[in-house]
Amino acid sequence: MAIYQFSTHVNIENCISIMNKTKLRYKRILQIVFLIIMLNSALNVSAQLSKNQETSQFNFWIGKWDLYANGSKFGESKADTLLDGFAIQEDFLEFPPEPFHSINTTTYNSEAKQWEQTMVDNMGHHSFFAGDFKDGKITLIRSFKNKNGEDRMQRVSFYNISSGSFDWAFDASNDGGKTWNTFYTVHYVRKK
Repeated sequence: MAIYQFSTHVNIENCISIMNKTKLRYKRILQIVFLIIMLNSALNVSAQLSKNQETSQFNFWIGKWDLYANGSKFGESKADTLLDGFAIQEDFLEFPPEPFHSINTTTYNSEAKQWEQTMVDNMGHHSFFAGDFKDGKITLIRSFKNKNGEDRMQRVSFYNISSGSFDWAFDASNDGGKTWNTFYTVHYVRKK
């Protein structure tokens, strides 16, 4: 009887040893599978970035951003590619007490040879801007009539562009673009 118990004890230890080795193998397999999935996702994101000279001008924008004004964080933004890299969609969100949310879609119009951006927000605004990339700065402008029927212009600019940050400004003109007043500036800092 004692030999039988000893033999059972050895078999249990062997089983535990085998189970521990199997757990380690499964853990390593799961780690490898997870790594493959992450690499595949990263490669898919890279593949979506535009490789065309003009449409790649906005590649810097792809990613997740913290938004700052006057040194204080006030919101977040996420910009993703759509349609195989030929469009970029930004989800822009300001925090309360005055929550503002906009979706901005930006594309390069190869026929007009210009960037075009449509902005729609939770305040009921819908705006269309167009412009170009010149001297390291992207400038998009829209012309419209205000509620009184007067001609007005608005301009958005992307500048001080680097891999980890850039600045964005929203300006308005009442004199056909001769002078501009800056209403809003945002410093984008890439999330780590």
